[in-house]
Amino acid sequence: MKGQAQLTGARSLLVATHLRRNAGAVSRARAAVDRLDLPVQYPERGFDLSLLVSELVANAIKHGGAADSSILLSAEQIGTTLRVTVEDTGPFFTSAPTERPAQDATSGRGLYLLTALADRWGVERRDGNRAWFELDLAAAPAPSPSVDQR
Repeated sequence: MKGQAQLTGARSLLVATHLRRNAGAVSRARAAVDRLDLPVQYPERGFDLSLLVSELVANAIKHGGAADSSILLSAEQIGTTLRVTVEDTGPFFTSAPTERPAQDATSGRGLYLLTALADRWGVERRDGNRAWFELDLAAAPAPSPSVDQR
């Protein structure tokens, strides 16, 4: 788990959506965050965002409580930081070591990817689990306008 920074700056809620716990939840979560301008403004962070949202929502589907429960996905920008939270009603989640999984492993990459790609992440217990990660947008340069060289 990477430590939590004190975030300052204007707060803007960008995404807040309930997802049904089923196989379509991952693609619906990705679609919700893909609608943000982030993938255009910060292509490197846009890929990280989509992948990490997929991982957290997949974990919430697999471990997140009763089949009829929902998952809450939210994303907010605080200054130059994007914070994404996925909440479920499952049993308390204890983060495991984030060592690289075996190459032939069919699961177990989520926390490893969080550690590798997120600037900070963690898990909190509040009427279920609240897994979150943060991406520093200022760390990724905005793309320069393309110029046609013809």
